[in-house]
Amino acid sequence: MRRMQFKITELERQVQSKTVENDEMVLFTQRKLIESREQASVSDLSAKLVTMRREKERLLSSLEREEEYITNMLQKRLAELVREKGEMENVLEQEQDEMLASLTRQLAQAIAEKLEIQRKVEAERRSHSVSDMDSSKGSESLEDSSLSSDSESGRELEDSGSRKGGRDGELQRLRHQKKKAKGAMLKCEW
Repeated sequence: MRRMQFKITELERQVQSKTVENDEMVLFTQRKLIESREQASVSDLSAKLVTMRREKERLLSSLEREEEYITNMLQKRLAELVREKGEMENVLEQEQDEMLASLTRQLAQAIAEKLEIQRKVEAERRSHSVSDMDSSKGSESLEDSSLSSDSESGRELEDSGSRKGGRDGELQRLRHQKKKAKGAMLKCEW
């Protein structure tokens, strides 16, 4: 029995030894598995990193092209606006020149019309003053004739005034001459 026990013990040791070996083998296998998974993860991550870098470069390149396109479009638009501004300034200047010329013509025409009206008014004044002079000559002759007729009337009045009083007659004669002179002046004004 001893022998048997010894064999059992030995078998137990072998089993334990095999178990330890198996455990080590399992651990080794697990480590290898973990390492391979880590390597796969690192490979995946490296591939993703490379892909992301390429994508970043592509996006940067695309962004640069877009910025260049926008810059070119803005420069073209700016040049167009500057050209349009120049055209508008030219049109505005032409319109202002035309308006100024038109207003200058209108002003010159108005001044000419004013001068023509002033000439006509002056000519009318002269003609009235000449006719006034003529009428005053005529009224002087009228006055002279009226004076002569008045003097005749006045003599009559004097004769009657001498009867009634010399002063009243003289006063009446002067009033009569005054009325005739006013009438003559009114005729000249018309």
